[in-house]
Amino acid sequence: MAVVNDEPTLEDHLHHDSMVPIIASRIRDCNPPYVMGIGGTWGSGKTSFLRKTWAVLGGNDSLYFPNKPNSIKPKTGEHIIWFNPWHHQFEASPAVALLHEIHKHLSMTDRAINEAKKLGTVTILTALNYLGDLGKMLGAEGIQGIKTDEIQKRGENWEAERFQTSLTSEKFRTVFEKTLAQIIGKNGRLYIFIDDLDRCERDIPFKLLEALKLYLSARNCVYILGLDRHHLERSIAKELTGSSDTGPQLAHAREYLGKMFQSYYLLPRPESMEGYISSVLNLAGDPGFNTLLVTRFGYKPNQENIAQTLDQNLPHNPRKIKAFVHSWQLYLQTLEKQVPANVPLDWKTTVVLHYLGQFEEPLLRRLEEFPGAFWTDIKSFADIGVSEDNRFDGLEISPELSLVSDSLTPPPLSRPAEQKALAAHQKRLFYIVPLVRTTTLDPTAIRRHLPRAG
Repeated sequence: MAVVNDEPTLEDHLHHDSMVPIIASRIRDCNPPYVMGIGGTWGSGKTSFLRKTWAVLGGNDSLYFPNKPNSIKPKTGEHIIWFNPWHHQFEASPAVALLHEIHKHLSMTDRAINEAKKLGTVTILTALNYLGDLGKMLGAEGIQGIKTDEIQKRGENWEAERFQTSLTSEKFRTVFEKTLAQIIGKNGRLYIFIDDLDRCERDIPFKLLEALKLYLSARNCVYILGLDRHHLERSIAKELTGSSDTGPQLAHAREYLGKMFQSYYLLPRPESMEGYISSVLNLAGDPGFNTLLVTRFGYKPNQENIAQTLDQNLPHNPRKIKAFVHSWQLYLQTLEKQVPANVPLDWKTTVVLHYLGQFEEPLLRRLEEFPGAFWTDIKSFADIGVSEDNRFDGLEISPELSLVSDSLTPPPLSRPAEQKALAAHQKRLFYIVPLVRTTTLDPTAIRRHLPRAG
């Protein structure tokens, strides 16, 4: 059985290909300085979308997709840079790491003449002095073999020759723009893709956004940021106000982000994930697993559609779906080894139980102790959407599946604890409801479908 990792892909099972050229055209046609946001929840395919856009603009995707080398080349004067601040979040300043990435890229460009390279190096070293405490950033060894005090001296001399005063953010932008113009040409462009900013901890996201706004907002630069806006708002709210848990703080952070982006594109949620799920399952290319499903777990390929069932019972999040399918396959292999060949097994039951293990572990642990709780607790909650058991706190049924209210009204909240959880953005949907409602199992059957240790 092939095991696939979670790296970005150029495949279009999420139907993004029609949108990528439109985004790429906007990037090329915009008037820098320009910041574009590409939004989506964690695992929604943002990185793959950014990589495709990067490739359309001429980024060298053969580095990341060796089986699909990119034939598109950047236009003259265009430079495409990929930066992941998550990989640098334990450094003192993400802006320092970004400047190093820009400097490294421009140092390798064919158009960089020696004097421009020298000017660019000094400019960036000077900029580092104004983006944070250089001693803490670089340590005693300095950068590229130059000691910290020497960098300070070179930077101060260069600055004194040109401005005679402290390098303010406005002057820094001017220096930065002129330096880039020397290296990439007056009409040159830097397209800088920044991914996973929302994954960074502490004050890293806020520091980098501030640097983009105050120091790096140059006429030569277009920034394309992939982000989960909800997570980023909470991080920024904490930096701006000291708290991220109430409406006013989040509203403040939302206003801040609104001023950062000249355009923001939220990746649409696919209405159907059947095609994507089928590609992950790969039943046609994995005859061993296909045979296992049919011979041991009662799958009837002519009457049942696994991809359709999973589409109806899983969150429409590519990363979560991929992780679920791969771990479910392992679950079935483990179970098949433990249960005698003459004992019947049901694939839909394993989907329900594995879902609980992946997304609602306390409920699965409850079943391991008391299999009858499937009827008294889980199926009951799936039917009416409320429970007094704290294992269900923050859990709710999608409005269109509710049996206790009309299709436009969410099910009622039964206790203050649930209301508090939902207010703190901890609510989550119980996606497995359709399958739970149609499952008819006695405690013996449930116990039979639970893998055992020992």
